[in-house]
Amino acid sequence: QDCPLCRSALPPGLDRLWDLANRIRLRISGLVKRGKVKYASLPAKERAEMDDCIAMMTEAADQGHMYASAELADVYRFEWGAVKNMDTAYRRDLEAGLLGHVRSQYNLGIFFLKGEGPCAESKERAFEWFQKAA
Repeated sequence: QDCPLCRSALPPGLDRLWDLANRIRLRISGLVKRGKVKYASLPAKERAEMDDCIAMMTEAADQGHMYASAELADVYRFEWGAVKNMDTAYRRDLEAGLLGHVRSQYNLGIFFLKGEGPCAESKERAFEWFQKAA
């Protein structure tokens, strides 16, 4: 789609940005699951693609895309092409959980139950998030 004023191409919308990023993530995830590559030692081409994927997900998440926030949380929690960072995983799960993403709400319960990331252990807060996820 083009800008009606200057006729230059408009950037993709949030859903399109998420779709592009998720397709890359799924392709690389498939390579990892089939044992062809490992996240910790991606070849240069896949490393560049994963970096682009994370950048696109971050852009979409920063603009309020629920699924991008939830997926970024997993990227940082499980080291899927990024350095493990439980504080970032918590923040992204919180964004998605507040938007109603059930898996993120469950993950927030786990954060509080185990006292992971920036969360102090709190069974009460964990229970609140588990209730939201139910």
